Amino acid sequence: MLDNYEYVVFNDARIQADHDALNQKCKQLDIRCLPVPQELHDVASENRENLTSFRVSLRNCTAIQHALETIGFDHDDIVMLLDSDMFPIKPFNAHSYLQSFHLAGYKYPLHRDHGSIDGHIWIGLVLIDMPHLPNRRTLNFYCGLFDGEIVDSGGHTAYYLRDNDVRVRWFKKELLHLVPSSPCELYMDGTFLHYAGGTNYFGASQIRVDQKTAAVKKKVAEAIENYSTLTKVIS
Repeated sequence: MLDNYEYVVFNDARIQADHDALNQKCKQLDIRCLPVPQELHDVASENRENLTSFRVSLRNCTAIQHALETIGFDHDDIVMLLDSDMFPIKPFNAHSYLQSFHLAGYKYPLHRDHGSIDGHIWIGLVLIDMPHLPNRRTLNFYCGLFDGEIVDSGGHTAYYLRDNDVRVRWFKKELLHLVPSSPCELYMDGTFLHYAGGTNYFGASQIRVDQKTAAVKKKVAEAIENYSTLTKVIS
């Protein structure tokens, strides 16, 4: 990242041992780590539509919304939302990329006719010009229903896009086949690498998971080495 930034982790671990391990790792790396109160998930489940098939998505949405309401909406500069398995592999300047747009994201398509709204913002990688975003506190990344259509994570951003005059810079997704049958994803012209399915909700075998993890680690390590070499040349 070429901007001045603070990286903040929101710890949503359900198991205490995992929660403590993540806190400890963040402490070692001097990264601010904030907890996601687990009771929020109970409240979210009670107050959302019937989302039995989206339990993982609902946890994700609840954590993201908590992060925004805790520090995001009050931030006086650009806010970037990143999935826990999303990695920058090229130098990136958020201010230069966002330019005069209010938001940047990947458009997840809707499948019914909703007039001018044909998609919502995918939750995995989002740039938000928070100081200039209209009605910022109405931006909602929950899943559920949009005008009767079932929508996954970030689906309720369709309401925000419908109700506000905002400029969105949409970026594309490319597939990257590091291992057979389990592609990764590239966003922003190959700047960000998404492991895709980092929680293994697809149920892949442990062998396949280990192969993919090793391949992604190698790709990220190569990116770090390339950037370090570039920095030395420039210096």
